[in-house]
Amino acid sequence: MTLPKEVVDFLESISWVRRANIWADPKWQPCLPRVKPNCSWLTLQSVEKSAMMDLLSIYESGGVSKAYFDREENQWLRDLLVYEFDINQCKDKPTFECVKENFKPEETGLMGLGNPTLYYNGGKSIYVIYLLDVPTPIDWVPKVTPPNIDMNQLTPLVPFRVPYPLHPKTKSRGFAIDWDMKPTDFVLEKTSYKLLLEPPTKARLAMRSGVTRSERPTGIINRKKQGEKWDCLPDWVKALIAYLEQTGELCHYGRIALATWMLWCGFSDEEIHEVFKHARNYKPHTTQYQINYIRESMIEDGIKPMRCETVVRECNQNKVPNLDCTQH
Repeated sequence: MTLPKEVVDFLESISWVRRANIWADPKWQPCLPRVKPNCSWLTLQSVEKSAMMDLLSIYESGGVSKAYFDREENQWLRDLLVYEFDINQCKDKPTFECVKENFKPEETGLMGLGNPTLYYNGGKSIYVIYLLDVPTPIDWVPKVTPPNIDMNQLTPLVPFRVPYPLHPKTKSRGFAIDWDMKPTDFVLEKTSYKLLLEPPTKARLAMRSGVTRSERPTGIINRKKQGEKWDCLPDWVKALIAYLEQTGELCHYGRIALATWMLWCGFSDEEIHEVFKHARNYKPHTTQYQINYIRESMIEDGIKPMRCETVVRECNQNKVPNLDCTQH
């Protein structure tokens, strides 16, 4: 089967660093024992984009998760937010006419929110698909949770059916619609993550807001005065900064150590960003998330700055300078 342009466009719009899960036809992949009757759901294995395209071409069935694992940042990131409205009234009559009659767009709370793509899946469901402008850590939560949705689809690591292949039960092909329930072109536009998602706790929300540093949680973070900040950093941490500036690279534990020590010594978020901007893969949002996470751990859990020996051991001479751990 030649894949519809909409399928190719969709797969091209998402990251393929490592998608979390897929689901597939049983001929392609062994299925989970608990899934019945045709075992076409989670395989719990990631695939490359080319493999997913082959899968869809051969079996016209497949799905992707809303998140992927960013090896550079060592965390799961969500680039899709999907609301599935499962129209129970159409359980015995999975047709667009039935869905159109029973789906109430004005009750979703999503009309006017960002630039979603609405898609009828060929059965009894409507997907409201958001493509995020900035991939967001998966512990961030949706600001809007409408009634009568499949909560499973809000879970980032749970996959959903790729738009446009045939529905496995009805054998019907879905199509994009607008809020008036009229067929339209399938176009993915990015929506600001700030409109859709928020940090999971009030503490993180406060730290991400535009409050001044004096209004943020205090504690060991402010133990050093402004003029002492640079002198507070050990020589081996200064060596990490120099290495990052010269090469644009730094191992994961080196980055954690650097951020932790800079917070410990009283550097502002802006000053930390200025250092990390030298990294080739610098991402403002991801960097800020890590800063917030480290700050919260230091305040709530009493985490102290990392030791030089830990960086040497964990980085194992990869993307790290030769460090002299005997110096301050």
